[in-house]
Amino acid sequence: MRHIYIHKNSGTPPAAVAPTVEIVSITNITSNGATVLARVLSDGGSTIYDYRFYFYAALQPAVDVHVSPNPDGTFNCTVSTLATNVQYYLTASATNSVGSGGASQYFTTGTSVVVPTVRINSIGNITGISASVACEILSKGGGTITVSGICWNTTGSPTTANSKTTNGITEVETFTSVMTGLQANTMYYVKSYATNEAGVGYSAESNFLTPARVLVLQFDTNCPPTKSFSPSIVPISGTYEWDLGNGTIVPGNSVSHTYANSNTKTVKLYCTSGTPS
Repeated sequence: MRHIYIHKNSGTPPAAVAPTVEIVSITNITSNGATVLARVLSDGGSTIYDYRFYFYAALQPAVDVHVSPNPDGTFNCTVSTLATNVQYYLTASATNSVGSGGASQYFTTGTSVVVPTVRINSIGNITGISASVACEILSKGGGTITVSGICWNTTGSPTTANSKTTNGITEVETFTSVMTGLQANTMYYVKSYATNEAGVGYSAESNFLTPARVLVLQFDTNCPPTKSFSPSIVPISGTYEWDLGNGTIVPGNSVSHTYANSNTKTVKLYCTSGTPS
């Protein structure tokens, strides 16, 4: 019996082609940059030796970035040298022995970030120890506000290096902050503020004078003439005076007084300087 062997020719291997690439995302777009992620869909049958991002815009210098690939087949870059508020034509490409293959997409950089714009609308509820300041964020400055509030001092031109509040308001809206720890009969200077990537934006300065004395304590007494009325306090700071409710004002931390009758009187204790405590 004769055996016949047939040899099948598998043919010529397919020729290599340029790689296939896609742009996955363009994120974190700012006034001068962006983060780009691309992915190789096929190496084209040949080893890729170059990965590249090319940013082109009319009348602007081109930005050419060569990068190394990630283990999962992606490659990425972050640039921060682009022009502000300009449309760029981005190409992500990969190159093998045959040539380059890529994908392209348009995007526009953001406008330049400036400090936020804020203002004080009103100041109210002024006492010798506190005041309420109604404020408003008018513009975020093209950026992201991280903190806002008010700042104050007794000399003028306050900044966030002085006494301040910190609010969680980060959008264009109104807010109210309360100044605390104030002293009686004192001029205060206050500004509202908000902070973004460009820095701190301040409002125009406002000022107000706290009252000459602060009501700290109030109570009624009908102490009879046969007894001495002798209240006292032991303060940590501040100076005080007593209004005994019968036209008598006594300065100091303590009183020793005899009323002419046992009618009910309203006694008030005021702080006349410093911070009551």
